[in-house]
Amino acid sequence: KSGTYYLNHTINFASRYPYAGYGQTFRSWMNSNDHKPYGSYGNGSAMRVAPVGYAFDTIEETKKQARISASISHNHPDGIKGAESVACSVYLARNGANKDEIKQFIEKKIGYSLDFDLKDLHWNYKFEIQCKKSVPQAIYAFLISDSFEDAIRKAIYIGGDTDTIACIAGGIAEAYYKNIPVSLIREAMSFFDIGLYAVLKEFYVFFNINHFDGEI
Repeated sequence: KSGTYYLNHTINFASRYPYAGYGQTFRSWMNSNDHKPYGSYGNGSAMRVAPVGYAFDTIEETKKQARISASISHNHPDGIKGAESVACSVYLARNGANKDEIKQFIEKKIGYSLDFDLKDLHWNYKFEIQCKKSVPQAIYAFLISDSFEDAIRKAIYIGGDTDTIACIAGGIAEAYYKNIPVSLIREAMSFFDIGLYAVLKEFYVFFNINHFDGEI
């Protein structure tokens, strides 16, 4: 996919929900007439990229497409790195890699250190929107989890930019555990409008994903 592809879909989708909780810089960008990348190193590029981890057949292509998807807005090296790390984690998780293999890839191929302590993060971690200061923590929350729900709980326990950290950890956890309690799905969908519901259903059908323990 080209940058134009990602740009058009991002602007189109964001415009459907103009009052969603976007960062101020992203909001200004999406509402402008000149959609040039603005050098962001924020974690929005990583928060939105998990679907790329399902869409391609090799990790090399996954990493490339994550870079392109980030670069339409978050073209700072740290913004790109954050997107690459999440998309590649999802790709590895859905293709059967174990947690140690995912950890080794992120540390050796991406360059993030994932050696944290959960209690230390809980007590000392501060709110951060930078990829390099939040994406590794989100991946760590997944790595020390024992279920999808546990990954979300640990991400929130860490603190900081909890919605983003939980989103990232949850995206990887879904690909890895391949099961989400249907009660959680129904609760999340209670906040969806019909448009979001249709997008989700189309995505799961297209990629033959059935990660639930019941019908939704």
